Amino acid sequence: MAIHEAGHAVAAILHDIPLKHVTIVPTAADASGGPYDGHVKLKPVPARYNYGGFKDSPASLDFWHRRLIMILAGPAAHKKLHPHAHWFGYARGDIGAASEIIRDIHQCDASPVTRAHYKYIEVLATACIENNWKEIEAVAAALIEHSTLSEDQVRNAMNKSRYCIAA
Repeated sequence: MAIHEAGHAVAAILHDIPLKHVTIVPTAADASGGPYDGHVKLKPVPARYNYGGFKDSPASLDFWHRRLIMILAGPAAHKKLHPHAHWFGYARGDIGAASEIIRDIHQCDASPVTRAHYKYIEVLATACIENNWKEIEAVAAALIEHSTLSEDQVRNAMNKSRYCIAA
């Protein structure tokens, strides 16, 4: 769980998506009745990215593209740690959120374009995880130690991992 949430948090920092905190403390049940095992609490979406729809503004589309990478970075981190785990079981909410945003961007339900867009974002999220694994491990370790981290604490854990010298 810590790796999954650290994946989201590191991707949020790297893609300039402001967050309030990341936690591995279980919270209220989700819509399907199952508990949330952890989450990243993001700051509200700036109004300029919602006004006028997704396709009307290049800046809005860029914002949602970065947010999609952040959403799928959690499952990508989990998949890197446990490649044979059941994908949908631990990432149902993330997959659903990403799919909904992509459908909104393209103004349609499942189509070859929306499926290709999802796969493209999934590849970008996986690359983000691969390129920043040391930082993700450091944030996960900090989460295990403290349970909840602010954005500043996530940044500090990431920075410390960049300057650690192996003994």
